[in-house]
Amino acid sequence: MSSELSDLIYQSHPWVIALIALVVLVLASEVGYRLGRLRQAVIGETQRTQITTLQAAILGFLALVLGFSFSISQARYDTRRQLLIEEANAIETTSLRARMLPEPYRDRIVRLLAEYAEQRLPPDDIEAIERAIARSEELHKALWTQAIAASDAESSPAVTLLFTQSLNDMIDLHTKRVAAYLYRAPPGLLIMLHVGAALAAGIMGYCSGLANRRNLLAMIIMVVLVVLVLLLIVDLEISNRGMFQPNRRPMENVRDVLNRAVSQQQAALLRPHD
Repeated sequence: MSSELSDLIYQSHPWVIALIALVVLVLASEVGYRLGRLRQAVIGETQRTQITTLQAAILGFLALVLGFSFSISQARYDTRRQLLIEEANAIETTSLRARMLPEPYRDRIVRLLAEYAEQRLPPDDIEAIERAIARSEELHKALWTQAIAASDAESSPAVTLLFTQSLNDMIDLHTKRVAAYLYRAPPGLLIMLHVGAALAAGIMGYCSGLANRRNLLAMIIMVVLVVLVLLLIVDLEISNRGMFQPNRRPMENVRDVLNRAVSQQQAALLRPHD
């Protein structure tokens, strides 16, 4: 059930979740206001003071939880962005060291790395991410097979050692990126944030109903700000869609360089030899 709920949340677009949050907060505020109107005749001054104190406490707690959640989500987003840059650098380093290997292993490894860089671009949906992870792991095995064969054929152990070290670093970064993708805010936390925001909107509406005077401007500002913060948190957690996505340019640059190298290899094979 938790896995299904997680897939449902993280497959949804952040703006859809924000729209749902907006509707829920507006309804909670309206329900609270109407309940306050019904109860204003039987609520004494002491109880009204207690409810006002409770309202301030709930709003303060909501602000604290939202700020804490936003900070954690931003840290995870920064980690994903940094890992993508590091992995692009690792792939480029591996390709440069592969060019020290003898033929035909050098050309084979460069072709495999070109496909690998394509797979490591941030996909657009969860199914594409799962396919890219599976294909990346297949390419790991193919690259290690070529590395073993090149090691047997290469007379200089230092060259193959440099290549295998960079290849190992590249695979390690793949594991870190997959982990960074999987370790997101649990669905229960996002639901708790929305429930807390709805309770805060409801208690504000309830206090307005007790006073028989609704401050629409304050309510609108509160609802909009809370929805925007919730939108930012969800957007930062959903790494494959929304406004905040890791910059694809470093990996695209590496992919383009490797594709040009593959094209040059193919052109060299087609070129007539004297």
